[in-house]
Amino acid sequence: MGKPLSLIGILIIAVIIFSTYRGFVQDRSMPQTQTGPDIRSTSLDFQGLTDKVAQAALNNDWGVCRYFTDRLQMAWDSAKPSSSHRLDSILEVDRALAELHALVLRQDQAAVINSAAHLTRLFAGLAAE
Repeated sequence: MGKPLSLIGILIIAVIIFSTYRGFVQDRSMPQTQTGPDIRSTSLDFQGLTDKVAQAALNNDWGVCRYFTDRLQMAWDSAKPSSSHRLDSILEVDRALAELHALVLRQDQAAVINSAAHLTRLFAGLAAE
């Protein structure tokens, strides 16, 4: 009686392992599709991102404002290491971005818009150098 039960148990385990392995192999061969916004985008459109931050603040949509502030920070971080600008200019943009993050967290609409405008001027100055 014990031999047939152990044989059935081994067969059940083999079926489970085989179906799991087959599912794993099939999932690997299927292309992965990415949905939603591409957060890792290295777009260097600083003007567009600062405009989106200011517009989200105007709309009191603070989740979107945080999202575009983070995108702006990531774009700046990706451009900064290859930048040939003076260190004081880079540090000034870093300070302005840190201030913008704090203002977005406080949800200070007027200050966020002013800070975004200040960043626009800083980025324009860097582009002119």
